[in-house]
Amino acid sequence: MRIEKGKGTYRLIEINATNSVHADKAAGKVLHGDLELPTTAKFMKDTLSSQEVFRHREIACQCALTFNSLLRATTPSLFYPDHAGGNEDLVKMIPGLKVYGGDERIGALTEKVQHDTKFKIGELNVQCLFTPCHTAGHICYYVTSSDETDKAVFTGDTLFLGGCGRFFEGTADQMYNALIKILSNLPDPTQVFCGHEYTLQNLRFASHVEPENEALNEKIMWSEQQRNEGKPTVPSTIGEEKLYNPFMRVTEPAVQKYANANEPIETMKTIRQKKDNFKG
Repeated sequence: MRIEKGKGTYRLIEINATNSVHADKAAGKVLHGDLELPTTAKFMKDTLSSQEVFRHREIACQCALTFNSLLRATTPSLFYPDHAGGNEDLVKMIPGLKVYGGDERIGALTEKVQHDTKFKIGELNVQCLFTPCHTAGHICYYVTSSDETDKAVFTGDTLFLGGCGRFFEGTADQMYNALIKILSNLPDPTQVFCGHEYTLQNLRFASHVEPENEALNEKIMWSEQQRNEGKPTVPSTIGEEKLYNPFMRVTEPAVQKYANANEPIETMKTIRQKKDNFKG
């Protein structure tokens, strides 16, 4: 995915409010006070704990100013401070900055969106996917390049690698609709950028649900190696999630058997309850 700027080509970075930008070594210079704009920055974000987020507010705003020619909008998935905190600072520092979201509780919101709202950021196409459950106004953002060869979805706290968000403001049927009817129907190669990296914890629970799932066991070994080397496990893809994420597999007999249920929504409800109390 690219945004053309003069002679340079820059990849999209999701600067999620106060979050610092985790990118390649060139973009890393920004975090250490060198405000040189890198030629190419990695297409990902680093979600920090709430305490770290607020410590990095000033740095993030400096990043935003550095990327002023590139940053045209922020697209928080939900209103929590670790996703939308700092919007007020950004809109003050960048005149005309648009803040998209599906929840009135998002700070400095300028563009209220709903399911299938579409807009562009540079040459990127953005489609809003309304996925309430974790929060009532949760939005996922499906982003494609101008020729639609590159695809990514930013899933906030709805879909995690190997898991999903808690049902704080919604129900099992809403999460079923979000994961099975909406996100599962995106193209399998779509990269999944979730709001937090809970990968190993999620996969340990998934292994408890489907201990003989070969794709899952391979993903666990790969994820452990990644973390041991200090590397991220995100992104995954939609196609991969359908192979090992139990919340994307509630129609599978093995997952329904674990839940002692015979239909997917009851399975979704049961495995979420079990995950909430899982100590593995």
